[in-house]
Amino acid sequence: MPSPAGDPSRDTIPVHLLLVASPDCHFCLDARAVLQRLGRDYRLHVREVQLSSPEGQDLAARHGIAFPPGLFIEDRFIGFGRVSERKLRRLLEQRLGAAAPGHGQV
Repeated sequence: MPSPAGDPSRDTIPVHLLLVASPDCHFCLDARAVLQRLGRDYRLHVREVQLSSPEGQDLAARHGIAFPPGLFIEDRFIGFGRVSERKLRRLLEQRLGAAAPGHGQV
């Protein structure tokens, strides 16, 4: 079945996301719901790291994550706090457009 925009590369190219989260964080719950919805339209590989873990603490220190969740696409820091579905969808479209033959990297 072709992807929503008719680009077959959307079905084969996974986009790697990293979510830096904390337990009992309502923004984190919202972010997971956004990622789940977007997973219906995009092939996503989501990895979650707890903010309290050594890796989470390192990422927070290096990228200025003041509170969870922190979000990365393909190792690129996107931001922290409430995840905007519209912004994330736009970033995924840019990423997938850049991955198509004849396009540069984002």
